[in-house]
Formats: sequence, C-alpha cells, structure tokens
Amino acid sequence: MTPISERVPARELPPSDARTCRDILLTEERAKRDRRIPLPHISMDEAIYSGPRAKFLGQNIIGEGQRMRVYLRARLEENTVVYDVIDGFHRTGGLIEANRLDTDHALDNKINATVEYGMSDEELYDQRILALNPDASVNFARIAKWMDMAYRLTPFAKKLTIEQAFEEGSRRGKKTNISTLTSEESIKLKEWIDNKCEIWKKTPKDMATILQIIQNADPAIVDMVRTSTTGTKREPYSINRTDLTIITRALKNNYAAQKAIANLIATRGSQVLNRNEVQRLIDHIAPKLTPEMDEAAIAQLLTTIPLETVLFEPLQHTKNKQKPKINPLQEEVDGLNQELEGLKRKARDQIAGLKEENTRLKKTLTILTHIEDPNIPLTPTQREALRRYQLSGLGLDLLRDTVYGTPLYGYTIDEIQALILTGQRTVREYAGKRK
Repeated sequence: MTPISERVPARELPPSDARTCRDILLTEERAKRDRRIPLPHISMDEAIYSGPRAKFLGQNIIGEGQRMRVYLRARLEENTVVYDVIDGFHRTGGLIEANRLDTDHALDNKINATVEYGMSDEELYDQRILALNPDASVNFARIAKWMDMAYRLTPFAKKLTIEQAFEEGSRRGKKTNISTLTSEESIKLKEWIDNKCEIWKKTPKDMATILQIIQNADPAIVDMVRTSTTGTKREPYSINRTDLTIITRALKNNYAAQKAIANLIATRGSQVLNRNEVQRLIDHIAPKLTPEMDEAAIAQLLTTIPLETVLFEPLQHTKNKQKPKINPLQEEVDGLNQELEGLKRKARDQIAGLKEENTRLKKTLTILTHIEDPNIPLTPTQREALRRYQLSGLGLDLLRDTVYGTPLYGYTIDEIQALILTGQRTVREYAGKRK
C-alpha cells in the first residue's frame, strides 16, 4: 500500500524524447506523454460501459473528430506492450465496435491518448474510481468490480473476504470477531481502508453498502447493473440494483440461477418486471432447482413458467374510478434516494477534508516563510535546501494566495507540490501553464 502523499507524480516527456514505449517501461520511471494508440493494443478485459452511450460517442468521434484524449496505463505483458484504460471506456469501446463493423477498413483504428508509464496496478484502480462520472449509469458496477480488484492486490485477501475486511476496518478500535488477523495485521488493514477511503472520496459506510449487495452475487450479473438516468427507460440488456438485491438475497451464491434470471429480466426490453414480479418469478422457480443444474438448464426451465403467473393482473375499477398509474421503475427512485443520502454524507466528509487540507497548507507556508526559526521542525539538510531555493516574488505570492485566498491561475498547491515548486523559475513555468 502506497499512501497518496508518497506517490511520485509522472514526469511529462518532451516531444524530443524518441524512446519506444518498451524502452520507457524497462526503465520503470514514472512518465507520461501523448500518443496515438492502435485499438487492438488496448485491453478491454475489465471494461464496463453502456452500449448505447459507447455507440453514440464512437459515431460522434468518426463524424466530428476526437475532442478529448483517453487516459491509458502502459505495461508489459509477456514482453508485449499492452494498454489499460483508466478513463475513456465509452470512447474506446465505441471506436472498437465501429471498427469491428467497418468491413471496408475505411476507418482509422487508432485513438488519441495520454499514456502513463510506471503506474502500479494499485494506482490504476485508484485512478479509475477517481475518474468516474457521477452521472454515469455504470458507476455501481464499476466501483463494485474495481474495489474487489484493488483488494485482491493486498495480503489480507488471502485471509478475509472484502466484505469481512471492511467490517473489520470499520470497527475503529472495537474488539473484533475475526480471529484470522493478528493485532498488527488488523492495524495495517484499517490503514489500508482509511487510505482507500481518502483516495476514492468515499466513507467506509458507502463501501459497506455496495459490498452488502454484491457479497453473494455472480460478478457477471454485477457487471450488468445500470442505474437509470433517463426517467423510466431502462438501458438494453441490463438489470438494476433492486433486481440484483432480490436475486442475490433469494439465490445466495447460486451463480447459475442468478445469471439465468438476470438474463431473462435483461432481455424483456420495455416489458420491465417490477420488484414484486421478480420476487414471484424466483418463488416459482426456486423449488424446482437442483444442485447439478447449470445456467442453460435453468434458462430452459424458465421457459416452462408462464409469465402470466408472475405478472400482476391490472386492478379492476368502476367507471367513476381512475386506473392508478404504475411506475415500473419505482425501485430506481428508492435506490436514488438512498444514493442521495450517501452523496450528502460524502459532501460533509469532503468539507471536513478541505478544512484539514487548509490547515496543512498553512503549516507548509509557515515552514517556507520561517526557514531560520529553530522551532520549525526541519532537518539540517531540508533547511539548507530551502535556504538555497527560497520562494520569493511570484512564487511566494502564488503559495500565499493559494492558502489564504483564491488560488492564482486556478492552480492548487498541496504540501508535496509546495516543496517541489521551490525555485522561482519553476513556479513561473507552472503558473504560466495555468493562465
């Protein structure tokens, strides 16, 4: 686990650097540069995106050009350079699909990208979660998947499930019921959870809510979850969070049955099953399931159940009574209300974090402007370095205004950056870029 404050920022390579991607990766340096990357070299193994959205963006790029670069991580896999998507799954997926359908080979099979080198798997998942669009319908599925992938990189994954880990980490000093960790391991686990919550801008309770839903679910059906962003219209071949909750609660760890029922729900198009109908469907099929049945057998069994036995009959009314309107996605409204409460909590946590960051910045400014004060906790080496490269003029104004007022040029300096931007020439260069 590398705290975010200890991560080395990627150095932007100059256009004159003619090294190949392989050569840069072999040096293990943290660097980045803009490149045009062939689509077949990009791994989409962990991609989760909305098909209609990807198709729209792909066609838009073909017709009007690519306005924004995607963000990729380069790595070596069996001596071959492979690129993982950090931000831009929809654009990349849309172009890949457009090229797949381009039988005349008239399209360019490359995409404009900012490529970063020397990024670890741990930071890859951190950056993916940070890049999430708050309005995207795929956020739940992405967070669930990438949280799990990030946790698998830890030593705790061999002893605890991710659900147990967040339960353990949220106890905050209380006696644990989990005996597989030593006291030292328990402390390190809590540090990892705190670190991830800080980076991902989420609380342990946010994480626990997601994990409670997915803990007994087939990862394949978690990937199918979409949150409706277009009123009552459901995205093609998808399920919602309520569907997932009902399915996994009733069919814990029965992945074959979960997948068969999720596929049935997802392929009904506009004929959406509401929460009660999903539950009735499961109640009909559950007594007929046997341990040896696979997904295909269960899907065949589902075809024998007349859906009219599952669907609710419209209520009969007199002439003077108006037929009530039924919202087929009421469960989505309930889910969104829960997410709204989560966003409120997140906003409160972010405000507290900003206040804490401001305190750290003021402390940094005090250090940089009182170098000779013996009460300032600096080592002799640090003090000598700061004497040699004191911030003055524009540099000191930039730092002071960042801490006490509106940041100049829209550039925010944290403690690490403040110590890096020590020469007036460097500060001028950064400030000039932000004009």
